[in-house]
Amino acid sequence: MRISLVILLSLISITAVSQTARPMKYALSVEVGKTGLLYSVVFDNTLKDPRYGIKAGMGGNFGNYTEAIMGQVGAYRLFGKQDHYFETGIDLHYLSIDIVSEDQSGVSSLIYPDHTTRTVYITLNCGYRVKAGKILFRIGAAPGFTKEEFIPGGYISCGIRF
Repeated sequence: MRISLVILLSLISITAVSQTARPMKYALSVEVGKTGLLYSVVFDNTLKDPRYGIKAGMGGNFGNYTEAIMGQVGAYRLFGKQDHYFETGIDLHYLSIDIVSEDQSGVSSLIYPDHTTRTVYITLNCGYRVKAGKILFRIGAAPGFTKEEFIPGGYISCGIRF
């Protein structure tokens, strides 16, 4: 029993030392925004050069009478030092909106298309990113255009780095 406990504690301490020595280049975040009141889960991967990264995510919405599904892939470039950065990037989105009840209206129609649509579009991102230990926080603007209209976009994101 004592040998198992010593082995377990040794493995935990070796793992902790190896994880602190290795830079945290991945993050898993919950993001609210970009396309209206959509929430998404985003996986972030910092590349070999830590000023560059790629990300992918998918999510949905909070609407009662509108069903929205969104997927995104993107790339970014960071400017700054230490753990505070100015973030620029570009994302490619797939957006599917189904209007469940056309006689209902809510806040969502002010933010994203108020009609059924399926589209692919690009957003340009500009924001602030901070890395605080194992926490990643992002906030910024991300406007985009579909074939028919302009989609104002902003985002706020918080996640765990590993």
